[in-house]
Amino acid sequence: MLKSRPKSNLSRQSKAAQFFIQADREEANGNLRRAFRLFLAGAKLGEQGCQLNVGNYYDDAKGVRRNRQAALYWYKRAYRGCFSTAAYNIG
Repeated sequence: MLKSRPKSNLSRQSKAAQFFIQADREEANGNLRRAFRLFLAGAKLGEQGCQLNVGNYYDDAKGVRRNRQAALYWYKRAYRGCFSTAAYNIG
């Protein structure tokens, strides 16, 4: 009998959605650095809301040092995922 590898309980998309929810909570509590790290983790998994927020954090210097180049990179990734607000931020 062949053994298969155990599958993770959460898919990649649901993990990214969980990062977004946790980051939103941390931001509401004023923990901007922790929120940024969670948004970044979700953004790397492809969650467009997280990508947009990472761009905002870099653009507004919230919890991280301002980096317009990094902000533009994350805005473009969110835009490619059909997140229209990112187009406004790019402009």
